[in-house]
Amino acid sequence: LGSVAAELFTQRFAIWIAAVGLVVFHHGWSQVRRWWLPAILLPLSIPLPALLTDLLASPLQYKASQLATALIHWRQIPVRTTGNVINLPNATLFVAEACSGLRSLTALLSLGVLIGGMYLRTVPGRILLVLLAIPVAVVVNAVRIFLTAFLVYFVDPSLGFAVGWNYWFSWSITLAAELVAGALIVKFWFPHSNSTLWAVGFFSVLLVLNLLSVRAYAEAEYWFAGLKVVTVIIFLA
Repeated sequence: LGSVAAELFTQRFAIWIAAVGLVVFHHGWSQVRRWWLPAILLPLSIPLPALLTDLLASPLQYKASQLATALIHWRQIPVRTTGNVINLPNATLFVAEACSGLRSLTALLSLGVLIGGMYLRTVPGRILLVLLAIPVAVVVNAVRIFLTAFLVYFVDPSLGFAVGWNYWFSWSITLAAELVAGALIVKFWFPHSNSTLWAVGFFSVLLVLNLLSVRAYAEAEYWFAGLKVVTVIIFLA
């Protein structure tokens, strides 16, 4: 059905159903109940379908704009908000879809499930911890919008511009560190290989994925994330 409808979510979710079915077939439902934590973490690694993402992004984006506007009012900054556009006396800020918190919500939900399963013993406590991920995702993005507006108004619009590029620069440094770390890990298995060549190879893969279509990049990101989740599940099980 997923192939006919060209819907990747259905295909990926079917993999999880098949995995649970195999466990039930060989070991019964009792084993699934013992492995409840990995069984919940695995479907959380599946990206939401585009229809659901578009449905949730706009309300969360609007809520982040409202909270940011309230924080700006609290600092007595003149502001007028129209939808997701925040108008300051000396600048105009547009709250993009990335500020909705939807992208970080899945990670926070997974973190809540993982921490709750490992450190909390009561079911209500685990549920409360997972539910707290939703307001935390919105509030964190609202605070980020507020800080940008604060810097733009009280310092200079150029500082807000510099903060954005500094964010990009920090991720560039992080990428270089990840490439070096990957090369060192591979060198542990192949001690006589050249670390520089491994780093260049990893960078080439990332570059090709970014130059290809968005779907190709998303598909590769899904499988890489799935590999990490499966590794965590192996250690948990």
